[in-house]
Amino acid sequence: MSTETKKEFNPAMMTERRAYTAKPKAAVKSERVLMQVTGYELPNDGPHFAVGHKIGRPDAPVRVRLNTIDERCADMPSMSREKVTLQYATGTNIRDSLAGKSKDGVTLLSFDDAKFIRKNEDGAVEFRAHWPKTMAVDPSAEVIQGRAHIYLVRDDAPVGKPGAYVELIRSAKPATAENIDELLHQGLAITDEQGRPRDPSVAIRLTLDGKVTMSARIYAAKEQSSTYDQVLGQQKSINVRSTADVSVEKTLRGPATSSDLTNRSTDLVRAVVAALKNEPLASPLFVAGGDITAQVAKRHADMIENAYLGVKSGHVIPEVVAIQRIDFGADSAKTYLKDSTLSHLAGYAKVDVVEGNAVSRKALYAATTVAIQRHTDGAPYAVFATPNLMFPFMNEFKELRLSEASTPVKAADNTTDNAAAPAPAAPAASAAPSFAEAPVADSVPEVVEPAVAAVDASSSAFDGEDAQMVIVDDSPNYDDDIPF
Repeated sequence: MSTETKKEFNPAMMTERRAYTAKPKAAVKSERVLMQVTGYELPNDGPHFAVGHKIGRPDAPVRVRLNTIDERCADMPSMSREKVTLQYATGTNIRDSLAGKSKDGVTLLSFDDAKFIRKNEDGAVEFRAHWPKTMAVDPSAEVIQGRAHIYLVRDDAPVGKPGAYVELIRSAKPATAENIDELLHQGLAITDEQGRPRDPSVAIRLTLDGKVTMSARIYAAKEQSSTYDQVLGQQKSINVRSTADVSVEKTLRGPATSSDLTNRSTDLVRAVVAALKNEPLASPLFVAGGDITAQVAKRHADMIENAYLGVKSGHVIPEVVAIQRIDFGADSAKTYLKDSTLSHLAGYAKVDVVEGNAVSRKALYAATTVAIQRHTDGAPYAVFATPNLMFPFMNEFKELRLSEASTPVKAADNTTDNAAAPAPAAPAASAAPSFAEAPVADSVPEVVEPAVAAVDASSSAFDGEDAQMVIVDDSPNYDDDIPF
């Protein structure tokens, strides 16, 4: 007679780290106006206006003019009039004019530190803005809006692999036995619906009562190919991304890899899929050996088994998040890396510092607007990226509420009816746009940011203020070293 005790799911092993939201700093009465320009008004006897609507919102007409020196001085009493004059009129790198934007045929503009003036008789909201930025000069440029992380790490950075790209969350859905295969294949597809190349990855997040407790990340598999090297004058081997079929097969049934992190992530994905399909749990790939002690391997195996039991019993809901990496174009990468310390870009990373030395970097996400153009093969590259808000709330990946699976129910009514449904998707892009209209690319969910109370307007994100972010305590967690 067997004396072995049957194991059951233990929710205590999946406790999320406690999160504390920092008290918001004083916000300014200003916003970032992301604008599809349909025309310019350039009278000789009055202020110039860019006319159009908010990107993705044809029903939200706007008119924007630029601040005068007096207006900026009033907005920023701590800034000298001389400095403002240098920025606007006499410096070596003065603000672009709307007449210049019109001459260049610019139809996508971002206006920073824009302040409401009035709603005119035609229903258009008028703003005055501190600074105009061209999002793209190519009229065929596409605009994507959604939750994203802007990754900017210079060659001389103390932590992080050098690079410049945007990591965009394309979709998130609760996984079931019926849809898990489809979600994995869709998420790891290396071409989009129009057959254009893309760089995909998939995150599996496990949620308990709407809170993310564990995460794993898988990428498209690589296979060897060859190309002719113009410098060496001979063929050379290169790695290229495999199809989704190959990537999913390697993830679910492939052998262990040389990467401990990959093996750990693969173990969790396999456990989720097996639990959903009511299949046996496979032996872990992450095992003792080398630098991995038996104790560490045992702890990992126990956590994987517990996750398996949680999903199988229905206590834990898995969520599949499809992600796309979009590299900056060569010229844009140089510009964004140079500007990476500016607050609206630096806010996308939380850098932990010990005794004055940076020791780790954690990616943060916010509602973001990205302008892309395409290479001749259709692959996208970013030419512009910015948070939608002047003072965005940044969140770590595990804190994002992306579907009903990762949305806690209301305490007053502990039912699934209170789980938030995914935000409606923006319409898919159609044919190449005319000069006056840029498409909102693909079907990225619109994200509503939490409101920030407006107070005194004496500070600006572009004069040294820091972005707002969620602060999380640093107690140990299974996915601390997973590179989100």
